[in-house]
Amino acid sequence: MVQLRRKLSASHLIAADCFAKQCDAIEKAHSGHPTKTALEEDKAYAIAAVVSSVAFLETSINELYDDAAEGLLSDLEADQVERVVAAWSLPSTERLAALEKHQLALILAGLHPFDEGAQPFQDAQLLVRLRNRLVHSKAEWLSLPADPDTPDSDKLARALQPKFQENALMSGSAFPFFPEHCLGAGCANWAVNTAVYFFADFSKMIGIHIVQSRGYDTWRFRTNRSA
Repeated sequence: MVQLRRKLSASHLIAADCFAKQCDAIEKAHSGHPTKTALEEDKAYAIAAVVSSVAFLETSINELYDDAAEGLLSDLEADQVERVVAAWSLPSTERLAALEKHQLALILAGLHPFDEGAQPFQDAQLLVRLRNRLVHSKAEWLSLPADPDTPDSDKLARALQPKFQENALMSGSAFPFFPEHCLGAGCANWAVNTAVYFFADFSKMIGIHIVQSRGYDTWRFRTNRSA
């Protein structure tokens, strides 16, 4: 009998990258004349990119703890691994949020955690907030057209707006920034890059070698991009 160790983090990263590319393609193909179908598909792919990007962060850190428990985390010293394994045996550790698990892993390895007031932690935290907003969305009333002279009361929208270019297909639309102007190629690519850069910094901080695979080829491509 052959035993295989299945990991899905790379698949989530591939998915996020593919969804972002779909947004790019739709917005390029429908520039200046978006159809209702194009608008809906663009938004759907952007949402999928955000959700898959956060799924990558969640699964990759779980896999790190699992690898430690299985004795497969050869990049760390034995005492570091022992502390990680001991923490992972506690049900409370598995219930932590993804970014908290990253912070804990660094502390258990005897290293400084991320500065939560700086990058890349700030954008990773913002990405998780966006994912949570999308998957726990509630119906709401809108007043149209949105008043451009009235400050947006949506704290998440204000935080996201300077991070990426708005959806080009929504140019001139009367809708407020979130979600119509927010969810597009700019947001999708920002989501993937945010997850990738956070993972890259975490891996460097804790001293883990990035395994070559199709998923992490996406990681390598994204970290080496000029844009």
